[in-house]
Amino acid sequence: MEIWNRSVRMHDVVREMALWIASELGREKEAFIVHAGVGLNEIPKVKNWNSVRRMSLMKNKIRNLAGSPECLELTAFLMQRGDLVNISSEFFKSMPKLQILVSVISLRVYKS
Repeated sequence: MEIWNRSVRMHDVVREMALWIASELGREKEAFIVHAGVGLNEIPKVKNWNSVRRMSLMKNKIRNLAGSPECLELTAFLMQRGDLVNISSEFFKSMPKLQILVSVISLRVYKS
């Protein structure tokens, strides 16, 4: 692990192990969706949105969030340092437990 200017950088193996432990030793693989800095243009495909509890898609190329994924257990959604421009007004509708939303960018909400 390296610490530079308030950020932590860890080896991929350590990161994967931490996610595996957090997901109940792999039994809840989709509970933590972490795809930071991998060049995504859209939200990743998820088999069961209801099982997702935390999602990090920061540092990607996702420009629009459309639709209304049913994420009844989602508590944290991180999107900072990306290309996000628009979010559908319906996008957060089915996320009743969402407590942490980090975007740190200027957004426009549009009606779908």
